[in-house]
Amino acid sequence: SYTRDEYSSTVEEPAYWEESVSPSVGMSYWFKPDEFGIETDISFTSGEYLSKSDMRNHWYESTKPSFALVYKYVPYHLELEGTLSHTIARFSDPSDDFDNWNGSVSLSKKFTKKIEGFVKYTHTIMDFKGNNENYSIYDPSVGITYIAAEDTPVSLSVGYFIRNRERSPDEAALSVNGDIGKTWSVGRYGSVSFGTSSGYDEDYFGAEKMGFGIYYDADFTAKYAFSKDIIGDVNGAYKKDKYKD
Repeated sequence: SYTRDEYSSTVEEPAYWEESVSPSVGMSYWFKPDEFGIETDISFTSGEYLSKSDMRNHWYESTKPSFALVYKYVPYHLELEGTLSHTIARFSDPSDDFDNWNGSVSLSKKFTKKIEGFVKYTHTIMDFKGNNENYSIYDPSVGITYIAAEDTPVSLSVGYFIRNRERSPDEAALSVNGDIGKTWSVGRYGSVSFGTSSGYDEDYFGAEKMGFGIYYDADFTAKYAFSKDIIGDVNGAYKKDKYKD
């Protein structure tokens, strides 16, 4: 993928820009079909931007290998999944360099043909090489998935994450992760879906570099089939980010 962004705070201030290219490659292999397998991939991002602070060109590079292991115990309808990723980020200013480790483990069980429950724990370690403050994130969650009509999954998980920082006070917040969208038919040819979620994200690349943030979002999509060959859709989304740093 290739991306180019252009920013302008006010008419008087000069505009600044950012562009990046991100190739990736991955592989999935099942040792025992639909029971035991692995997924692995690696991505590389190279970017350059004009900094609004000193109006000079800067660059960044990141490499992110990831690995996932999936095991399904069919007799008890259990599924165990573990993931691990490591982001290695380097910048033109070495004080911005960091390593980010992210791992998770989840266990899910299918109680009926339509209802499945799951528990999950995600752990993040952010290790800055400069003077930025390191932190860890503890994120347990529990949820349920319901298979609605026409095999449409509706899932909701509720968690409570804690960001433990080296020097500053800890932060904690409730998070709602997953897709609670459902599609409703409108007449014979139309449908409407709606979803919402909340959680946290990390933005340490590029001209903006907003840092750690908590977000809330909602979206909807409406579709209508005008004929057998023509389908139109309209969608909208709202997202609010609160960057804590």
